[in-house]
Amino acid sequence: MFKIMGHENVVVLDGGLPEWESLGGGLDTSEPSEIEPANYLATFDATRVIDKSLLLEGIHDGSVNVIDVRPSDRFNGVAAEPREGVRSGHMPDAVNLPFTQLLEAGKFKTQDVLKSLIEPSLNDDKRNVASCGSGVTACILALASEHALGKVVTVYDGSWTEWGGDHTLPIVSGK
Repeated sequence: MFKIMGHENVVVLDGGLPEWESLGGGLDTSEPSEIEPANYLATFDATRVIDKSLLLEGIHDGSVNVIDVRPSDRFNGVAAEPREGVRSGHMPDAVNLPFTQLLEAGKFKTQDVLKSLIEPSLNDDKRNVASCGSGVTACILALASEHALGKVVTVYDGSWTEWGGDHTLPIVSGK
């Protein structure tokens, strides 16, 4: 998400706060000091995020490759969506790579394993777009792809909540 706004020097603590604490990392629990207001100018990187209209256009003209990271039963439309009014299924021509396959015990799998899992889902001739239920877990694929393969995967932040909730958009349901 930071890279979408132009930040390049970004790192992620694999395993999050629990991993930090298990490694003996300390936590500062003191009151934060007063922060001086500053002028900040973000530099939006449009290659890292896509909206519904551009995604629909890309599906119609074949210029995007959608990787849906939701569980397979939701992708295939055999499980009901957790949000009321959202249809079950997936976008036309999307492939399924559940984000849970990229993780083990709350951490990313090894770089070699990530490569072997992600590479078959990518298409170097198209813009690769990650989608999920609400735009959050799609970021796991985007991060893993950049880490393991050095390849940017665009995030559709509206994801299935937006797409499946818009009854004018095409979906595929069933295997």
